Amino acid sequence: MIVLGRVFETLRVICRQLVRNPRRTIITFFGLVVSFFLYTVMKSSLDTMDRDLRQRASGAILSVSPRSATGFSGIAVAQLPRSYAAELRDTQGVVEASPVRIFFGKGRSEEIGVLALGVEWSSIFKIRAMSGISSDETARLASSRSAALVGRSVLETNQWKIGDRVTIRTSSKGPSLPLTIVGDIDEDDLYGGAALVDIDYLGNVMGDGGRATYIQVKASSADFAPSLSRLIDARFNNYSVPTDTKSEKAHMASVLSGFSEIFGAFEAICYLTLLVTVLVVGNSVSMSIRERTVEIGTLRALGFSKPWIVGMILGESMLVSVLGGFVGGLCAFGIATLANTGYFAAPGEPVPNFLLDLGALLRTSLFALAVGGLAALQPVIRAIRMPIATALRFAM
Repeated sequence: MIVLGRVFETLRVICRQLVRNPRRTIITFFGLVVSFFLYTVMKSSLDTMDRDLRQRASGAILSVSPRSATGFSGIAVAQLPRSYAAELRDTQGVVEASPVRIFFGKGRSEEIGVLALGVEWSSIFKIRAMSGISSDETARLASSRSAALVGRSVLETNQWKIGDRVTIRTSSKGPSLPLTIVGDIDEDDLYGGAALVDIDYLGNVMGDGGRATYIQVKASSADFAPSLSRLIDARFNNYSVPTDTKSEKAHMASVLSGFSEIFGAFEAICYLTLLVTVLVVGNSVSMSIRERTVEIGTLRALGFSKPWIVGMILGESMLVSVLGGFVGGLCAFGIATLANTGYFAAPGEPVPNFLLDLGALLRTSLFALAVGGLAALQPVIRAIRMPIATALRFAM
């Protein structure tokens, strides 16, 4: 009971110190709220992407890309000879190989981007089944060279429907891609956010057929996939275009990072914001200690121990930080919840599915606790190292 009483007494002193300068405390608190709100939103977005990769990626499927392809600019260029697919089919442990070519352009309006994938119809369905595709829709693929299967989210965003003749336009002077929509793919499918078209047709439109962006390979088993990856790269090591073979999840992550470079910048900004927040909190604590130097010296002269003074100063910083982190995380959680219900989506637009985890609030609060402790570390060391006589004579 004595220990608990001392804890409550220390908390009472900490709260009293926080209200001595309410303006500074409020500014510091709201700075923390904004910083941890941005951090939580960014972390939730990345966790959502990672969850989607884990759910959709197959351990038995590999992606063979040119070794020189790095980032979106490298991935989007068709550098890999499609003839590699035939050689891959003759490789031990390979069930099927299917070339894929990436094309990215604008949909119904300039603000809507559409990802199109040129695929080989004869092999793509042997790699994996697509949900939502009926046998009738598969049969319609032979009705036109421009026949396409389009994800339902793409259809909804562009207000397209099956049977429409649409065009995916490039933002540059490059060629546009006319498509005839003959079927739709479920949103939850791996290809639910893309348009699939015949790779020969896409090559003719681009004017350089015979090449692919990457080749999908289905291994005989997921356990054999890592060994097969090394075997493939060794086979093409001395070819004109050496390969870099990755698991489907790793490949999807590199493609998504290419289309979502803003996330990298956003992540850097968020961590920079947290760094600035540490400095702001540290400056706030430093100013508070400076104003109370004589008071701290008096407490030490009266016999208050250094651990108690350290606990009081650290507690002040950490209490503000953990409250700011919790409120910032709670705001992000609330907005993600509203987004998942379609509150921010316009009629006809797909509803996002952000990963919601109440444990993230706890993690954010603990992170905020560490930020508060780190911010107050230098000021508190300076406060307890100052001689008592110097502290008592200190003048602002």
